[in-house]
Amino acid sequence: MTPLTRTTCATSTPTGRSTTTTPTTATGGRVRLGGKRDLLTCKGEHCAPPFKENTALPSNDIGGEYQAADGVNPSGFLSVSEQPPFSHNTISAFTSLYRAYKKTMLGKSEKPAAIRFSADYITNIFELSDELRSRTYRMGRYNSFKVFEPKERDVLSNKFRDKVAQHSYCDNIIEPLFCKSFIIDNYANQKGKGLHFGLKRLDLFLRSYFLSRKGKREEECRNNNERMPLINEFDYNKGWIIKGDVKKYFYSIDHSILMEMVIRKLATLENKKDAAAAFWLSEMIINSTPNPGIPIGNQSSQFFALLYLDGFDHYVKQNLGIKYYGRYMDDFFAIVETKTEAQNAIKKMREYLAGLKLRLNDKTNIFPLSHGIDFLGFHTYLTSTGKIIRKVRRSSKINMRRKIKKFSALCKEGKMTLTDVEHSHGSWTAHINHGNTFRLKQSIGKLFYSEFPELKPKPKGKEKGNATAHRQFANQRKN
Repeated sequence: MTPLTRTTCATSTPTGRSTTTTPTTATGGRVRLGGKRDLLTCKGEHCAPPFKENTALPSNDIGGEYQAADGVNPSGFLSVSEQPPFSHNTISAFTSLYRAYKKTMLGKSEKPAAIRFSADYITNIFELSDELRSRTYRMGRYNSFKVFEPKERDVLSNKFRDKVAQHSYCDNIIEPLFCKSFIIDNYANQKGKGLHFGLKRLDLFLRSYFLSRKGKREEECRNNNERMPLINEFDYNKGWIIKGDVKKYFYSIDHSILMEMVIRKLATLENKKDAAAAFWLSEMIINSTPNPGIPIGNQSSQFFALLYLDGFDHYVKQNLGIKYYGRYMDDFFAIVETKTEAQNAIKKMREYLAGLKLRLNDKTNIFPLSHGIDFLGFHTYLTSTGKIIRKVRRSSKINMRRKIKKFSALCKEGKMTLTDVEHSHGSWTAHINHGNTFRLKQSIGKLFYSEFPELKPKPKGKEKGNATAHRQFANQRKN
């Protein structure tokens, strides 16, 4: 077999994107790549990592929460001089990038950027692998657009090849490394968790709070030989809720503080090549937008946002001693027994967040527990008898009724298909099934099928009755 040779090594263009020459045989013929690729070695200056040698830790003081441990130098493993020009690591491995490519294609197979990348995906993945190994990889420009549900936000979306790189970066390094320290009541963007997991944990907290107060009261009655309170005398649902929301969370994250947190995590990796590659990529991604702020559209931004408030989660649970606490990204709740305890806790929370250059918004407040908790799209109530009632937000009901009218107009204009309408309605119905919403489903269903009668399912009972009648008639004829 004719050996493969490479005429030149990977080089960087003036625009920051790298280019590689096509492998050729000794006779000059072009070879289509497949299977394992030749291992490249290059000692040119243009292959040197773009970040500075012996990068120092950021000097920001955030209250001593992330001070280096004795004998640990987080920047020591990042020394560029110790890394070979082409450093093989998990992020740049072909198998990692191929799995990342398959995940990135989910839900995007019909988009032009995905189609262009997929037309020659093997070559594109190899080129991306070369760039990540040689550290000539550069991120493309973001696409900016706005979303208006549930509120107006500016979203920055990266290029398809950048999505592939970030999938490999997050799936192989960031997610397994960061999630180790997260508390169980950090609900967002993690396997096995999510919105409905958070709602179940809230139910568990409310039941536990009710039963703990009930148990204390009954123990006092037994010790004092008093009569046990009757069910209509229960007041175990009395308490206070801290409902908090960080103001413009993604746009307020400080780059130097975040980078210091990331370095602390990467210093614990055993594979130093993976740590060095992850550090280089982390620095590039975090500094791809002005400081402060990270783009909402990046996959890595979701994990950075979870990490940024990880210390806050531990502070609330351990230092403040609040057992009933949960957070979904920048939205959190805490349940305490007295108003004074709630006021003291929220004051200390503000002080801690100020060290991270964050602020709570104007919606943050304390409420009586009997008023319910507005969290993750539902308003959850704890009744005086210990029953938990979960209702859909009023704003969500109004938005769905407005959407149904809008869908009807879009279908008449040919801008939306009945299949899309059915999927949207089915998704919302599946979501509200997690609450006490029997009458709401009837009301919304009546409006929906009045606008889209062709989507109304046929009654199952009538079909079953007709089938039974046909069988009876057939049996009579046989007899």
